[in-house]
Amino acid sequence: MHSAPPVLVPVGRFVWGHRWPVVWAGLGLGVLGLWAWQAGLDRSGLLLLLGTSVGVLLLMGKIWPRELLPAGELAWDGEGWWFHASSGAAQAVAVDVHWDAGRALLLRVSARSPGWALDRYAWLQAGDMPLQWHGLRCAVHAQHTF
Repeated sequence: MHSAPPVLVPVGRFVWGHRWPVVWAGLGLGVLGLWAWQAGLDRSGLLLLLGTSVGVLLLMGKIWPRELLPAGELAWDGEGWWFHASSGAAQAVAVDVHWDAGRALLLRVSARSPGWALDRYAWLQAGDMPLQWHGLRCAVHAQHTF
C-alpha cells in the first residue's frame, strides 16, 4: 500500500537544461586543448581533434533535447504516476529516482505506452516548489515500499 498523498509538480522548465551540452562541451574542449598543447600535437593532429570535437558537439546538440522531459506536469495520484504534457493528453509513466541530493532530484521518467522511444529526465529543486517538495519526495520513494 502506498502512503504518499497525491502530488502535482511542474516539470520541464529547467532553465539550464538546454545549455548543459554547451557547458560540458566547452569543458571537454578545454581539457582536450590543454592535453593537445602539452602533448605537442602537430597541425594535422590539432585539426583532426578540433573537427572531431565540433562533430561531437553538433551531435550532442541534436540528441540532448530528446533526453529532457517536455514542459508539463508530473502527477502522483496515490497509486501511479502520470505525465500531463502542455500540449497533449495524460499518459501513465514510471518514475525512478536517478539521483537524490536532498534539496534536488534527478528523475528518470519512462512511458508505459509506446509513445516514447527513450527515457526522459527531469531535474527538480526544492526552491522551485517549496510547498510540494515534501509530498514529491514521499511520492517518489513511496513506490518502492511494500
